[in-house]
Amino acid sequence: MDKEFCDEDRVKIIEAALVHPEVKGVHDLRTRSSGIKPFIQFHLELDGLLTLNQAHIICDEIEQEVLK
Repeated sequence: MDKEFCDEDRVKIIEAALVHPEVKGVHDLRTRSSGIKPFIQFHLELDGLLTLNQAHIICDEIEQEVLK
């Protein structure tokens, strides 16, 4: 029995991602809890001129922020 996160938690996730100065936007947020395990997925809008490595580093930083 999966359940989507409450609106308050979804807003917190988006805000955590948008704090990063390189993030231009967030969309397609999908959340669910399956038992005690949470799942979070979203798309980040970043500058298209960033290298793949730079984008990956930014994603890792945002992931750590969301986990807080």
